[in-house]
Amino acid sequence: MENYREKRLERQSATRKNAAIVIGVILLLSIVGNIILLVQSSRMSDEKDELQAEKEVVISEKEKVEESNRQYREEIEAVNREKEELEEKLGEMEDEIRAKDSRIAQLSREAAEAEDLRNKLAEYENLEEDYEELLEEREKLAQDLEDVKNRHASLQTEHDQLLERKEEAKKLYAYNICVKNRQLRWICSDRYVERARRADQTFIDFEIDGSLFAESGPRTVHVVLYDPANNVMYPGEETFTLEDGTESEYTKTRTVEWDQEPAHVSFMVEHPERLDDGTYLVEVYIEGRFVAEGDFVLE
Repeated sequence: MENYREKRLERQSATRKNAAIVIGVILLLSIVGNIILLVQSSRMSDEKDELQAEKEVVISEKEKVEESNRQYREEIEAVNREKEELEEKLGEMEDEIRAKDSRIAQLSREAAEAEDLRNKLAEYENLEEDYEELLEEREKLAQDLEDVKNRHASLQTEHDQLLERKEEAKKLYAYNICVKNRQLRWICSDRYVERARRADQTFIDFEIDGSLFAESGPRTVHVVLYDPANNVMYPGEETFTLEDGTESEYTKTRTVEWDQEPAHVSFMVEHPERLDDGTYLVEVYIEGRFVAEGDFVLE
């Protein structure tokens, strides 16, 4: 029993020794690793510092190169501007040279022309008397031409007046406008009146005629009757065109056939309501042209 315990203690003691050895080896390896790590870390730190220093040198060199490039660009731009200015001045000088060449050519032509003129002047000096006579004759011809122009203008005016008179002669006119107002009563007892309250019908009679230049044919005649308030009486829905192109209402209209003889025209206007007293106006138009007017008074 005691031998067993001794053997057991010996085994435990051997185990502890082995563990202590292992731990010592581990600690030794750890110390060696830390030493190696410190050495490498120191070496890397030195390399980092060297690299940082080299980086700063490179950056400094880069900045110097960039500054040099910027200066070079500015110098190049200045040179380009100067080049452009020189090219512009060169163009201006070329234009000036061309202008001077053109002026020289013009002066040369003018000199040649002046020489020709001097030669011609020498020839014209021998013809001075004939030239004076031609001037006098020219003045006479100019006066004759002015007289002819004045005569032509006078004849043209007379011609225009004759044309206007001819055109006027082609138109028809109205004459002898007669207006009568009738009161309707019993059979065969109608009478003409001059009182507004008694007028039931208004008869408008006149004659139309023209000159030998007027052409025969139909003519449209419009009659416009105005009440004392200057309103067109009994206008229809249609209008007629006046000579100036405007449109106008009318009271009555008809087509009259004119055959180179005075034509009698008559219109009758019915009054469905009592008339107002005052002055009434009658206007006559032939083919839209005003030709005559008349008036009458109802008391």
